[in-house]
Amino acid sequence: MRMLSSLSPISPLLLLADARFPAGGHAHSGGIEEAVARAVVEDVTTLGPFLAGRLATSGRVAAAAAGAVCERSLRGLAATDGCALRQLWLDVDAELDARYPSPAWRSASRTQGAQFLRGALAVLGGPILRSLREHAPRSPHHAVAMGAAAAAAGLNPREAAVAVAYLSVAGPASAAVRLIGLDPFEITRAVAALMGEIDEIGIAAAQQAHLPLKELPAAAEPVSDLLAEAHLRRKECLFAS
Repeated sequence: MRMLSSLSPISPLLLLADARFPAGGHAHSGGIEEAVARAVVEDVTTLGPFLAGRLATSGRVAAAAAGAVCERSLRGLAATDGCALRQLWLDVDAELDARYPSPAWRSASRTQGAQFLRGALAVLGGPILRSLREHAPRSPHHAVAMGAAAAAAGLNPREAAVAVAYLSVAGPASAAVRLIGLDPFEITRAVAALMGEIDEIGIAAAQQAHLPLKELPAAAEPVSDLLAEAHLRRKECLFAS
């Protein structure tokens, strides 16, 4: 797009990592609503470990997937028949499904992915995002949509991974403010404490972007899987997940 052509290379990263991007993230708590309901998270002291655990598991998995999708999307775009991109959507979808054993977790990821893709198509457009919309087997996982959008915006795998890793903790942190009225400054400090880990995840994702998809991280998060399933059965919720 002409709007993005004049931006510096880092500017699209700010766009994708902005919570105000129309991706529906405000409707999802990243599991923290159920964690609050079960007194797993009660204050900033207990929020910190929750965010760190989420970043080290599902955040790392999603970031690596986004980095791989970003790198492979650009290679697939060079293939004139489009088969490489179509195969990428099939392969990465299967790999992430295998890493998200909770049906509720998978559903939330796909819901956010579909909304993010819709926003990215409106803002960025381009053949990569159109291919994802037309040829993905189902609504794409959130990490897949973000990786494809990062490629469409001219970002590299590390930047795609950083955006995904950051959102994996920024979303739940924001939800915690609304759920238990924590001090926003303390919340922001808890997120800022994870910036070093987020950068490391971005570097690792860039190094792993060329690996076979089956070799990407598969860190388990069984407690969050159980919380997601329990949240799905809850009758009164502020958040969708």
